Amino acid sequence: QTSSNTVTVEERTIVQQQSVQNVSTMPAAALQLHREVRKTCVSALILMRNKGVVEPLRLLELFFRLMAVLPDKALRELLYKHMVNDIRNLNKKGKRDDKVNRAVQSFLHRIVAFHGSDAGNG
Repeated sequence: QTSSNTVTVEERTIVQQQSVQNVSTMPAAALQLHREVRKTCVSALILMRNKGVVEPLRLLELFFRLMAVLPDKALRELLYKHMVNDIRNLNKKGKRDDKVNRAVQSFLHRIVAFHGSDAGNG
């Protein structure tokens, strides 16, 4: 028997699966949501990331896509601050995860290469 404050492995797995599904559809629906609803969704995703429910790379990819489409400057600033702090926290002494770091670096290199190739064509 578990207490009401304890999350079981099964519950965590269900939440992770649902959050991954929600994360993949969010950029398409983001512009249709009210500004406060978008902010609440982003705040919930940040909380889930801080609790370890959402993988860092998955959220980083989503936040980059959201930054490209969102007109809300305050929300873009929140996204930026979280991304920087999350990457910083991934590299704290004693918590460093080289596998995650390589994945984040690879993602960032793809972003730079893609946008770098667009700049040359414009």
